[in-house]
Amino acid sequence: MQRLNDNNQSQVPHSVGRGCYPRDVAPKIVHLGVGAFHRAHQAWYFHQLNKLQADAPWMIVGASLRSPTASDQLNPQQGWYSHHAQSATDVSHELVGSIHSVIDARSEPRRLRDLIAAPSTQLVTLTITEKGYCYDPATGELAKSDAAVQADLASLEHPVTALGHLLAGLMQRYRAGHKGVTVLSCDNLSHNGNITKRMVLTLAQHHDPALAHWIDTHVAFPNAMVDRIAPAMSSAKFDEVTAILGFRDDGAVVTEAFSQWVIEDTFAAERPALEKVGVTWVADVAPWEQRKLRLLNAAHSGLACLGSWFGLEHVHEAVSGELLGGLCDALWREILPTLPIDNDFDAEAYCRALKQRFANPHLQHALLQIATDSSQKLPQRILAPLSERLERGEQVSTLTHVVAAWMCIQGGVSQSDQPLRFTDPLQPALARQLEAAPHCYQARASLIIEAYPPLQGLVTRFPAWRNELEYCYRSLHSRSDLSIGDSSS
Repeated sequence: MQRLNDNNQSQVPHSVGRGCYPRDVAPKIVHLGVGAFHRAHQAWYFHQLNKLQADAPWMIVGASLRSPTASDQLNPQQGWYSHHAQSATDVSHELVGSIHSVIDARSEPRRLRDLIAAPSTQLVTLTITEKGYCYDPATGELAKSDAAVQADLASLEHPVTALGHLLAGLMQRYRAGHKGVTVLSCDNLSHNGNITKRMVLTLAQHHDPALAHWIDTHVAFPNAMVDRIAPAMSSAKFDEVTAILGFRDDGAVVTEAFSQWVIEDTFAAERPALEKVGVTWVADVAPWEQRKLRLLNAAHSGLACLGSWFGLEHVHEAVSGELLGGLCDALWREILPTLPIDNDFDAEAYCRALKQRFANPHLQHALLQIATDSSQKLPQRILAPLSERLERGEQVSTLTHVVAAWMCIQGGVSQSDQPLRFTDPLQPALARQLEAAPHCYQARASLIIEAYPPLQGLVTRFPAWRNELEYCYRSLHSRSDLSIGDSSS
């Protein structure tokens, strides 16, 4: 089957939307981490903007950081890919052309450095997942003991981390005397702009204090909140896309119809007019960010940990099933009181909409996809509200069950001993230790707690809670009829 490309994209059926704007202009955006979420969210927004202002498009050059997958998917297609937004009852198809090309940063680090330093570049965006920021969740500082970070502290000639690539480009920009730029994190990370800036400045200070000062004064790192569910593509989904387009599209993405992007209005360079396509500019993104992390993302993590442990596969199955049908409501009853009071925020309507989004059967959102890198996600999604409730002496039953389920899946198998295939920085070593550990729930729980500093810190502060956590951990292993919350609510 012929690949979608520049020459045949006009032959795609008229039921598939598209836009017309020049694509051979100097890109204004460099994006690090060209995965499904970037294609479902940021690249789609810029495509919508480019359709409205075809005389001044914002084109993207992407960088694939860990493998050539994204460049292999998109470069043979000259950046074109199809975007399929699926609600529970309807679907829209569109060709997106905002990505100019993708480079493999591992083999072309100098080219990525040149692109970040180019005067035409106004914006550097990132979707590199929580672990890509190389920060220690326990301290909030750069993880200098990490081997990849140590390599970038030693030299930026061939950067290893996303932060190293970013700093190498900023260093070249600074030394060339070019103007500043905006660095925009688009990951589910609390205070993502602040964290990006702190990690970059720490790395820069090590290499050149004058560079660190220039970054601090000439580069902007606005915080942002992004929201759109973008499941990993399956072979069946790719087959469906081929049938729709009449061409093979290795860069296709299936996502939900809902989308939201909220950005702090603190840019150092030219700012795209994204308000024209539904983006919200704010002075402080914190309330939006905290609601999303503690309601949507916390519920996702709860469903992922408990659902995976009980052998479920997809979000819509977990949220609609008898076993975990009440989990989201029970979790939100504990989390909502930890959010600041906001009279303009309708929490009931927001949570109701989330359940409808989760129940969309067409997305086939895998629980193990959400469980990936869960040790990086748990502190802000689950442990933070849990800690706040413990400080106030409030019950934390549902939050504790989520933490206990996370502990359970670290063994790499479900309750029925089926393998759970997900990746996490902590999980491989921990799974080996658990395999060799005695079959004593208390000993195994202690092993996990001691291996995970954020959890170790929490049980140190709240020793009485440790008993509740260990009880939940033991009960999840020994019971198959456990229901969380009231599924009728």
